[in-house]
Amino acid sequence: MYLFYNKEVLTMKKYRKLKAGFMVQVPFLCLLLSIFILQNSTTYAQQVEVKKKEVPAAVVKAVESDYMSCKDNITWQIMDEASGVDYYVARASGKNIKCEAVYDAEGNLISAKTILTNMKLSAEIQESLSANYPGWKVSGDQVVVRNFDQNIGYTEITLVNKGERKTVYFNTRGKETTPDLALNVPKVKVSKRNIPRNVTKAVNSDYLSCGGKKVSWYKHNRGGDANEYIVTATGKNIKCEATYDAMGRLISSKTVATNVKLPLNIAQSIYKDYPNWTITEDQMVIRNFDESTKYYQVVIAKEGDEQTLYFDSKGNKAKKPKNSI
Repeated sequence: MYLFYNKEVLTMKKYRKLKAGFMVQVPFLCLLLSIFILQNSTTYAQQVEVKKKEVPAAVVKAVESDYMSCKDNITWQIMDEASGVDYYVARASGKNIKCEAVYDAEGNLISAKTILTNMKLSAEIQESLSANYPGWKVSGDQVVVRNFDQNIGYTEITLVNKGERKTVYFNTRGKETTPDLALNVPKVKVSKRNIPRNVTKAVNSDYLSCGGKKVSWYKHNRGGDANEYIVTATGKNIKCEATYDAMGRLISSKTVATNVKLPLNIAQSIYKDYPNWTITEDQMVIRNFDESTKYYQVVIAKEGDEQTLYFDSKGNKAKKPKNSI
């Protein structure tokens, strides 16, 4: 008996030898296939879409506070880490905007990424492109904001020139930077005893408005820079988050109070200028523990339509703040 194999004559003796080798390899291949399926099944199980009612109330409340700029069509997922700690992922998208944020079960923000597309480039960026990339044209751009903080972000621009493409990055000040900024290094939850004394001392001084609330501590190493320390505090209708360097110097902070009693002049302005509209949500936001940065963000609704209004610290109607994300 003869068989043809790769255009060569295969004798029965060679066939049996080949068959024996194949039969040894089959169980091994099956084992590899089983491992592959198991690994992919595990990966799938680690991030599963869930319903809003399955998400802890603290997480839902945090998302409703953080996501005012991207609050429509939110989908929820749970990440089941090997450490046994569950994290919750909230994703949302709208016109020219896309948000994704990760929270722990207590509603503390672990990391977030907001992408805004087709944004008007700043004058600084346009001047830099003209000077450093003559002949290149912008084919696409997006602004990426980390942790709902405009101070932590960058602009990513795709340039084309005679069939060539390249991507350039600019920081929040409009200066060209390296793509390392695109790396997202999440903060890691740590014990208070691992926080430098200068930081805890600064927090005790700064956090008077959130004092006595539930406090969590994090360490963050952003793209190889020196360690930064993040503290969050939550209470009834208030949430504070601040970032410090190792010396206890404040880098940035955001205090958000929800469902606050609006100043009388804001309420009167809304009722006068928007008759038959109803206030559905509101926030008071303060940056860097500075009262002069305070602004109010108010959502009003009427017959299915919604509008978001902004007011400054004195209650005067204002434009959307640049750092309102």
